[in-house]
Amino acid sequence: MKTYPVFLMDADETLFDFKKAEAEGLKNALAEHGIACTPEIHARYHKINDDLWKQLERGEVTREKLLIERFVKLAAEFSFALDAVAFNQTYMRCLGEGSFLFDGAEEICRGLCARGAKLYIVTNGTAPVQHRRFAKCPVTECFEKIFISEEIGAAKPELAFFDRVLAEIPEFGREEMLIVGDSLSSDIAGGSIAGIDTCWYNPAGKANTSPHSPTYEIRSLEELYRFL
Repeated sequence: MKTYPVFLMDADETLFDFKKAEAEGLKNALAEHGIACTPEIHARYHKINDDLWKQLERGEVTREKLLIERFVKLAAEFSFALDAVAFNQTYMRCLGEGSFLFDGAEEICRGLCARGAKLYIVTNGTAPVQHRRFAKCPVTECFEKIFISEEIGAAKPELAFFDRVLAEIPEFGREEMLIVGDSLSSDIAGGSIAGIDTCWYNPAGKANTSPHSPTYEIRSLEELYRFL
């Protein structure tokens, strides 16, 4: 088994509980607009949003359209009188308040750093939201740099995203890096396309339905220590 001096860490659903942040953000944003967030509303929003992000990964929709279209669709399904553009601004502000690390994630990040690993965040997301969430994170100092797709101008799994990351870490080659993430369609596919070894964080033991096979698969973040 190889060891790696550099870990490219996905953020949401790897280190951060994005589902919790999403639920809190949607509930609080709807409340500001006088709408109660029911379990049905949240479930539909989650599905609509997830489908649109998958479309973005495949290059089928722009980020700008995604951010508004998700609320256009949600309002249409539930007959809300909602200005999707204004509501998206409210939601993004509320979402930025949700910085919830998974249990054990802080200890793992600090432990990897203490053992000499260089950690970088690689995330698909909206820059203002991600920066607000990371600013609230107790382990921000563990990361050498945070790479956000909106700022790069390309999203995982696009090769352009990883080319930019590699260009900004010139002291290490791609063979010295390991990308760690929960998403087969962005993290694992992106690493495969870029020629970077991949580690699929799969705590639920899901089946791999992707044409891209990860180099490694782990059930817990503690297993990352074996790559040092």
